[in-house]
Amino acid sequence: MAATAGVLALGITAYVTLEQRGEDAADGTGVRQSADSSPSASSSPRWKPVSSGWRPWQTTVHEPAANGVPKAVNSYETGGGANCVTGDGSVYCGGEGALPVRIDAKTGETVWRATSVLSGAEATVGTYMIGVRDGAVIVLESKFEGGTGQGNVAGLDAENGKRLWTHPAEPGGKTGLLSGDLVLIVDKGGRSVTAREPRTGVKRWTGQLPADHLCDPFKTEGDPYVICEPISEGSAKSMLLVFDLDDGSSHRVTDLPDGSPAGTHDGQLVFLDWRSDGTGTSLEDMVYTHAALFDPDAGSAKTKAVRFPDEHRGTATLLNGTLYFVASKGEVTAVSLETGKQLWVTRTTVERLGEPLLDEGGRTLFLTSGSGRVLALDARTGKELWQTQPRASAVNDGSDPVLLLNNGALIVGTLDATVFTLDPSRPQMKAVPAVSPS
Repeated sequence: MAATAGVLALGITAYVTLEQRGEDAADGTGVRQSADSSPSASSSPRWKPVSSGWRPWQTTVHEPAANGVPKAVNSYETGGGANCVTGDGSVYCGGEGALPVRIDAKTGETVWRATSVLSGAEATVGTYMIGVRDGAVIVLESKFEGGTGQGNVAGLDAENGKRLWTHPAEPGGKTGLLSGDLVLIVDKGGRSVTAREPRTGVKRWTGQLPADHLCDPFKTEGDPYVICEPISEGSAKSMLLVFDLDDGSSHRVTDLPDGSPAGTHDGQLVFLDWRSDGTGTSLEDMVYTHAALFDPDAGSAKTKAVRFPDEHRGTATLLNGTLYFVASKGEVTAVSLETGKQLWVTRTTVERLGEPLLDEGGRTLFLTSGSGRVLALDARTGKELWQTQPRASAVNDGSDPVLLLNNGALIVGTLDATVFTLDPSRPQMKAVPAVSPS
């Protein structure tokens, strides 16, 4: 009788689930999947195979390391979420209250933890990972103590974590950028930008930045741009500096469209104009009404305005010519950059999603929340393919969660500094603890 009742209960549950979700269903692990999420649902495989020897693992940026500094300087209570980059078959992570670590992308083992030249009894030391190039991991290390900030951009040996070079820089923010074969660094004080070689740190050139402006490097497919905003309102204008990577010479462009740069499309800069939703709170979603495609060489004369028939709210991300607006309530909207027309809208059940990620084939859109709940959407229709359970032990309103692709596997970093990986074709696979150093 007990067995019969159990079967009946399962049958009712399955019936209710299918009635509510159509063809969607949850497997035994709590991962909700739709019928077309499998590789066989189309003529070509949706999912890229993961590397041989890979397994789903889970760790944190504070785990003991096999080499270098065994443990993190700051505890989780004083630290924030993970931020990570990939390269050379590894995942390199840092965060607030965390020193740089190298994690084996197949096993999750923490291979090394690097030292920091910044320290202080009452200081909060954080690490922002810039990227990996020429066997060097480029990081920004920042320290804030008593309202004063100090920062360095450093090159670390990707193999062992040893420091190769250090350059004083503005703490916090997007101070460093990899562009071509150079690292661009906004110097301490914010009045110049210096280009150095990633491996050796050899200086190539230094370019000047305008006074009374705050400037950030902006990554593009070609020569790097630096966006400069006036510190205070007045006669100063926003400007775009276009640098030549060979000698550091630059020219200024001041007739910029309204809004902020969101990326590039067909060699043009894309600006999005936005406004506050009027709530006056930190929980507000920005409101977007139009975009502009801007050619820095041609100026405003050839700027193409793209109007949106409807307002879109949230945070905007440009991927492969499509704008994705992610609202804090979990709604995701896809809009064509060419026409401004809405392609689809999906109302997910996951709030506070981070920046979306498109797979290499442009077929699947991945998103994750600060809790580590991951979902996959069909990039053409917006249909939900699957959704996982959260992984973080606690969630706050800190930095954005991390979402990366590495040899077919998703790498996810949560707001409690948890880092884990999963196979998009088999999201139901249970993660195993990372290999502990011997």
